[in-house]
Amino acid sequence: MFLDLDRFKQINDNLGHKMGDELLKVTAERLQACIKEGDTVSRFGGDEFVLLLKRFNQNQAHELSESIRLAIEKIRIESTPLSSSFGVAQWRQEESYQSLFKRADTALYQSKNNGRNKVSIA
Repeated sequence: MFLDLDRFKQINDNLGHKMGDELLKVTAERLQACIKEGDTVSRFGGDEFVLLLKRFNQNQAHELSESIRLAIEKIRIESTPLSSSFGVAQWRQEESYQSLFKRADTALYQSKNNGRNKVSIA
């Protein structure tokens, strides 16, 4: 699962990098609280996170994405609302990690291109 904070650059530009860093920390804490033991949350770069979920099927991952998306909407930085976009892909037997990540990334950009603050499934 890929997660991208929508319009993060505007937060950095308008509120400063210190606030942007704080937002990344709060987001990481919320993500960590949402996953199960043995799953992984990692900042992938900039405002993008990757969640590797071991015991989820695609429908469960979609439901988790929606609950995380709603939780992120509740985060406020100086009363600035926040939203996030998701790309979810389930690993296929014999698929490379590169292929899995590419499919999740493509789904993420589908969410962003369709108005942001959405979950798309690869």
